[in-house]
Amino acid sequence: MFERYDDCARRAMYFSVYEASRAGKSALGSEPILLGILREDDVVTRELWKGFRISADALRARYPAVVSDVPASAELPLEDDAKTILAYASHEAEERQDRNVSPHHLVLAILRVPECAAAIVLAEHGVEYEVVSEIVREVRVPAADAQFDPVELRASHHELLAAIARSMVFAPAREELVLAVFDALAASGIRNARFHDAAAFESALAELFAACWPPS
Repeated sequence: MFERYDDCARRAMYFSVYEASRAGKSALGSEPILLGILREDDVVTRELWKGFRISADALRARYPAVVSDVPASAELPLEDDAKTILAYASHEAEERQDRNVSPHHLVLAILRVPECAAAIVLAEHGVEYEVVSEIVREVRVPAADAQFDPVELRASHHELLAAIARSMVFAPAREELVLAVFDALAASGIRNARFHDAAAFESALAELFAACWPPS
Protein backbone atom coordinates (compact mmCIF):
# COMPACT_ATOMS: atom_id res chain seq x y z
CA MET A 1 0.00 0.00 0.00
CA PHE A 2 2.83 2.42 0.83
CA GLU A 3 5.26 1.60 -1.98
CA ARG A 4 5.01 5.15 -3.37
CA TYR A 5 5.36 6.81 0.03
CA ASP A 6 8.59 8.62 0.76
CA ASP A 7 10.47 8.06 4.02
CA CYS A 8 8.69 10.85 5.90
CA ALA A 9 5.25 9.67 4.80
CA ARG A 10 6.02 6.07 5.76
CA ARG A 11 7.18 7.14 9.18
CA ALA A 12 4.07 9.29 9.52
CA MET A 13 1.88 6.28 8.79
CA TYR A 14 3.86 4.09 11.17
CA PHE A 15 3.35 6.64 13.93
CA SER A 16 -0.33 7.04 13.05
CA VAL A 17 -0.79 3.37 13.99
CA TYR A 18 1.25 3.98 17.13
CA GLU A 19 -0.92 6.99 18.05
CA ALA A 20 -4.13 5.05 17.46
CA SER A 21 -2.86 2.14 19.55
CA ARG A 22 -1.77 4.32 22.47
CA ALA A 23 -5.22 5.95 22.40
CA GLY A 24 -6.82 2.53 22.71
CA LYS A 25 -8.35 2.60 19.23
CA SER A 26 -9.26 -0.64 17.48
CA ALA A 27 -9.01 0.92 14.00
CA LEU A 28 -6.96 3.64 12.30
CA GLY A 29 -8.89 6.84 11.75
CA SER A 30 -8.16 10.34 10.49
CA GLU A 31 -6.98 11.86 13.77
CA PRO A 32 -4.13 9.38 14.33
CA ILE A 33 -3.05 10.00 10.73
CA LEU A 34 -2.86 13.72 11.50
CA LEU A 35 -0.89 13.01 14.68
CA GLY A 36 1.50 10.83 12.67
CA ILE A 37 2.04 13.67 10.21
CA LEU A 38 2.76 16.05 13.08
CA ARG A 39 5.50 13.67 14.26
CA GLU A 40 7.07 13.20 10.81
CA ASP A 41 6.45 16.26 8.69
CA ASP A 42 8.36 17.23 5.55
CA VAL A 43 9.72 20.60 4.43
CA VAL A 44 6.39 21.64 2.90
CA THR A 45 4.30 20.55 5.86
CA ARG A 46 6.57 22.40 8.29
CA GLU A 47 5.84 25.57 6.32
CA LEU A 48 2.12 24.82 6.65
CA TRP A 49 2.26 24.47 10.42
CA LYS A 50 4.36 27.61 10.67
CA GLY A 51 1.99 29.57 8.42
CA PHE A 52 -1.10 28.55 10.39
CA ARG A 53 0.70 28.81 13.74
CA ILE A 54 -0.13 25.24 14.61
CA SER A 55 1.74 23.71 17.54
CA ALA A 56 2.28 19.98 17.19
CA ASP A 57 2.62 19.63 20.97
CA ALA A 58 -0.64 21.49 21.58
CA LEU A 59 -2.55 19.30 19.14
CA ARG A 60 -1.08 16.10 20.50
CA ALA A 61 -2.04 17.15 24.02
CA ARG A 62 -5.68 16.85 22.97
CA TYR A 63 -5.24 13.09 22.67
CA PRO A 64 -3.87 11.67 25.93
CA ALA A 65 -2.55 8.12 25.88
CA VAL A 66 -4.61 5.40 27.55
CA VAL A 67 -2.21 2.57 26.67
CA SER A 68 1.37 2.94 27.85
CA ASP A 69 3.02 -0.11 26.26
CA VAL A 70 2.31 -0.29 22.52
CA PRO A 71 4.00 -3.08 20.51
CA ALA A 72 6.11 -1.87 17.60
CA SER A 73 4.43 -4.41 15.33
CA ALA A 74 0.88 -3.24 16.05
CA GLU A 75 -1.44 -3.38 13.05
CA LEU A 76 -4.89 -1.87 12.81
CA PRO A 77 -7.66 -2.00 10.21
CA LEU A 78 -8.54 1.24 8.43
CA GLU A 79 -11.69 3.20 9.13
CA ASP A 80 -13.59 4.38 6.06
CA ASP A 81 -12.29 7.94 6.46
CA ALA A 82 -8.71 6.65 6.57
CA LYS A 83 -9.21 4.59 3.42
CA THR A 84 -10.54 7.66 1.63
CA ILE A 85 -7.66 9.81 2.88
CA LEU A 86 -5.03 7.36 1.65
CA ALA A 87 -6.71 7.14 -1.74
CA TYR A 88 -6.84 10.94 -2.00
CA ALA A 89 -3.18 11.23 -0.96
CA SER A 90 -2.12 9.10 -3.93
CA HIS A 91 -4.39 11.16 -6.18
CA GLU A 92 -2.86 14.42 -4.87
CA ALA A 93 0.65 13.17 -5.71
CA GLU A 94 -0.45 12.09 -9.19
CA GLU A 95 -2.19 15.41 -9.89
CA ARG A 96 1.00 17.28 -9.02
CA GLN A 97 3.16 14.83 -10.97
CA ASP A 98 5.10 13.97 -7.83
CA ARG A 99 6.89 10.63 -7.85
CA ASN A 100 6.19 9.93 -4.17
CA VAL A 101 3.45 10.56 -1.64
CA SER A 102 4.71 12.93 1.06
CA PRO A 103 3.16 14.17 4.32
CA HIS A 104 1.77 17.29 2.67
CA HIS A 105 -0.18 15.08 0.26
CA LEU A 106 -1.72 13.42 3.31
CA VAL A 107 -2.67 16.84 4.71
CA LEU A 108 -4.36 17.79 1.44
CA ALA A 109 -6.12 14.42 1.45
CA ILE A 110 -7.45 14.98 4.97
CA LEU A 111 -8.86 18.34 3.90
CA ARG A 112 -10.67 16.64 1.01
CA VAL A 113 -12.69 14.72 3.59
CA PRO A 114 -14.09 17.77 5.45
CA GLU A 115 -16.43 15.71 7.63
CA CYS A 116 -13.62 13.62 9.14
CA ALA A 117 -12.41 14.44 12.65
CA ALA A 118 -8.90 15.47 11.56
CA ALA A 119 -10.24 17.93 8.96
CA ILE A 120 -12.51 19.46 11.61
CA VAL A 121 -9.51 19.92 13.91
CA LEU A 122 -7.55 21.59 11.11
CA ALA A 123 -10.54 23.79 10.24
CA GLU A 124 -10.53 25.07 13.82
CA HIS A 125 -7.10 26.50 13.02
CA GLY A 126 -8.24 28.03 9.76
CA VAL A 127 -6.63 25.38 7.56
CA GLU A 128 -8.46 25.16 4.22
CA TYR A 129 -7.77 23.04 1.16
CA GLU A 130 -7.40 25.92 -1.31
CA VAL A 131 -4.97 27.81 0.94
CA VAL A 132 -2.87 24.72 1.63
CA SER A 133 -2.83 23.83 -2.05
CA GLU A 134 -1.46 27.27 -2.88
CA ILE A 135 1.21 27.05 -0.18
CA VAL A 136 2.24 23.64 -1.50
CA ARG A 137 2.64 25.09 -4.99
CA GLU A 138 4.80 27.92 -3.65
CA VAL A 139 7.19 25.87 -1.55
CA ARG A 140 7.17 22.55 -3.39
CA VAL A 141 10.02 23.36 -5.79
CA PRO A 142 12.61 24.40 -3.16
CA ALA A 143 11.39 21.54 -0.97
CA ALA A 144 12.18 19.06 -3.72
CA ASP A 145 15.86 19.94 -3.32
CA ALA A 146 15.79 20.26 0.45
CA GLN A 147 14.16 16.91 1.14
CA PHE A 148 17.39 15.09 0.27
CA ASP A 149 19.45 17.02 2.80
CA PRO A 150 20.60 15.05 5.83
CA VAL A 151 18.32 15.38 8.86
CA GLU A 152 19.04 15.08 12.54
CA LEU A 153 17.89 12.10 14.55
CA ARG A 154 14.49 13.12 15.92
CA ALA A 155 12.86 12.36 19.25
CA SER A 156 10.27 10.27 17.42
CA HIS A 157 13.05 8.01 16.14
CA HIS A 158 14.18 7.38 19.69
CA GLU A 159 10.58 6.60 20.63
CA LEU A 160 10.38 4.09 17.79
CA LEU A 161 13.59 2.38 18.87
CA ALA A 162 12.34 2.23 22.45
CA ALA A 163 9.03 0.73 21.30
CA ILE A 164 10.86 -1.90 19.27
CA ALA A 165 13.03 -2.77 22.24
CA ARG A 166 10.06 -3.11 24.59
CA SER A 167 8.13 -5.31 22.17
CA MET A 168 11.00 -7.67 21.41
CA VAL A 169 12.59 -8.34 24.78
CA PHE A 170 10.56 -11.53 25.05
CA ALA A 171 11.11 -12.74 21.47
CA PRO A 172 12.00 -16.45 21.43
CA ALA A 173 15.18 -16.31 19.36
CA ARG A 174 17.95 -13.86 18.58
CA GLU A 175 17.56 -14.44 14.82
CA GLU A 176 13.91 -13.41 15.03
CA LEU A 177 14.88 -10.31 16.94
CA VAL A 178 17.39 -9.31 14.26
CA LEU A 179 14.80 -9.71 11.52
CA ALA A 180 12.14 -7.89 13.52
CA VAL A 181 14.46 -4.95 14.22
CA PHE A 182 15.38 -4.40 10.60
CA ASP A 183 11.83 -5.03 9.36
CA ALA A 184 10.59 -2.35 11.71
CA LEU A 185 13.34 0.07 10.73
CA ALA A 186 12.73 -0.54 7.02
CA ALA A 187 8.97 -0.14 7.41
CA SER A 188 9.43 3.20 9.19
CA GLY A 189 11.98 4.42 6.65
CA ILE A 190 14.60 5.07 9.30
CA ARG A 191 17.09 2.63 7.82
CA ASN A 192 17.13 4.68 4.61
CA ALA A 193 17.39 8.06 6.31
CA ARG A 194 20.58 10.10 6.50
CA PHE A 195 21.60 11.94 9.64
CA HIS A 196 23.90 14.82 10.44
CA ASP A 197 25.07 12.82 13.43
CA ALA A 198 25.55 9.21 12.33
CA ALA A 199 27.10 8.41 15.68
CA ALA A 200 23.84 9.33 17.42
CA PHE A 201 21.89 6.90 15.28
CA GLU A 202 24.46 4.14 15.83
CA SER A 203 24.31 4.82 19.56
CA ALA A 204 20.51 4.56 19.51
CA LEU A 205 20.76 1.22 17.72
CA ALA A 206 23.33 0.04 20.26
CA GLU A 207 20.93 0.96 23.08
CA LEU A 208 18.18 -0.95 21.30
CA PHE A 209 20.24 -4.11 20.98
CA ALA A 210 21.46 -3.80 24.56
CA ALA A 211 17.84 -3.65 25.69
CA CYS A 212 16.94 -6.68 23.58
CA TRP A 213 19.97 -8.70 24.61
CA PRO A 214 21.20 -7.53 28.01
CA PRO A 215 24.62 -8.93 28.92
CA SER A 216 24.44 -12.04 31.06
